[in-house]
Amino acid sequence: MESTHIYIKFNQMRMSVSKGRYMENKLFDFGGYKIPYYKREVGENSGLLHCALSIKRGSMQDYIGGTAHCLEHMMIENEYVSSIDWNIVDRWAHTDFYDTTYYFLVSTENFKYVYEIIQGMLSGRWLTKSIYTNILPHIIEEYLKEIDTVDSVKKRALFSKSIYEKKLPIGVCNSVYKIQYRDIEKYYTENYLKSMPLFIVSGDTKNFEKKYYEKIESDKYNILKETIDYIPLSFDNDLIINNFEIMHIYINIDIEQKPIFFQYEARFIRACITSNCLNSILKEELGTEFQFIECRLVRLSTGFYFIDMKFRKIQNNICCIIDLIKNIKWCKYLELIREEIHFFLEEYCKIRGTNLGNIVNEILNSVIFNADYLKDKSLFQVKTEEIVAFLEELTLRHKFRIIL
Repeated sequence: MESTHIYIKFNQMRMSVSKGRYMENKLFDFGGYKIPYYKREVGENSGLLHCALSIKRGSMQDYIGGTAHCLEHMMIENEYVSSIDWNIVDRWAHTDFYDTTYYFLVSTENFKYVYEIIQGMLSGRWLTKSIYTNILPHIIEEYLKEIDTVDSVKKRALFSKSIYEKKLPIGVCNSVYKIQYRDIEKYYTENYLKSMPLFIVSGDTKNFEKKYYEKIESDKYNILKETIDYIPLSFDNDLIINNFEIMHIYINIDIEQKPIFFQYEARFIRACITSNCLNSILKEELGTEFQFIECRLVRLSTGFYFIDMKFRKIQNNICCIIDLIKNIKWCKYLELIREEIHFFLEEYCKIRGTNLGNIVNEILNSVIFNADYLKDKSLFQVKTEEIVAFLEELTLRHKFRIIL
């Protein structure tokens, strides 16, 4: 593929949307492929960078299950990338329902390797039949290893009765055996070329920009905050039978059962505190009588967060447990909730803004979902009454699913 062809595509994407949030920002030029560039300075003069290239397409665009995942491996595990020492460039990637993101941990000095990798992704250099032929056996091997693990079975149970059950990134029903090279080509053309990739860097960006100033240019562009109709799950206070030793009661964090991306950090903080409070209160309310183990906030996929309440496997008393949880008088635990709020915020402040990988993901959420973390004034103003209200809403109004 000619680089000018894709460059025109990217620029048409930038110019074709007349409505949206325009902003003065920067572009990074990967050899003619100019894409939005965002950065956050952390650890001045450390020489360390955490970079990401994010494509706002994932397994929901698969025609054959596992296609997006196979393409991800072609981009990051081809012969050229595999030849780079892991000590020089640490790299990993993930394909999810709604996005595919590539991550790199590298020094400023060695960024030239990341530049070459990303330029190859944008130009289609890694889109060859020989790379596909070499990668496909690894995709099949990964599918066979993962498909019957406890986590995979649990994920299928949670996503059952919804379209996500048929769109799992790893593939479904041996679909990976059906993927042909033409399917990879079609996916790349219809998704990678028709979306606006985002390039994000956190770390010693000051020295990084000094070294690569010729690649960076200012531009007024539309960040293409796409309107995506996120599809809800189908929890209906239902029961899924599986051969687990542990009974899980999952409550969807979002009342509409759609994926949420915690556009505001304050929302994420409140979900964490609520989960911690629920864990402490259930230990006291249910104790050993109902063999309660723990409760925690879990993420099974980008955007899908659940409260996961674990119990030793029991055949009886399921309805009794649900009724007890629904009838807990949360106001009895105001002091406990206050203590949980104080403890969580104290610990959270110690780590906030120090993890380069978290900062990259924070910027991704900020850019894609229009979240403004820095101006989120309610961030650390968590009130006891808020948590009580959320506990009541979760247990009385949100749908749950029991996996037994």
